[in-house]
Amino acid sequence: MIVAAFSVKPYDQQFLEAAAKAAGAPVEWRWFSEPLRAETARLAEGATAVCCFVNDTLDAACIETLATIGVKLICCGVPALIRSICRRPRPTASR
Repeated sequence: MIVAAFSVKPYDQQFLEAAAKAAGAPVEWRWFSEPLRAETARLAEGATAVCCFVNDTLDAACIETLATIGVKLICCGVPALIRSICRRPRPTASR
């Protein structure tokens, strides 16, 4: 699975790589220090999933762009954001 991770700090990268390895998940990471928003969403082109953080902006335009480029899963840890995304038909959101 190809995962585009946005707003990534070095410690996030270390943690996510270790967690994927411990889970035995075959992940190809694409790391971006830029925040995820409508203007940067196309950086995820070719990715199956995106990983985002609290400073990212997943408004309707961003989510629509992600869906258009084929992203199937949005992983984030903000419950209110997950509920907002889940009201839309695609992509799926997970914590």
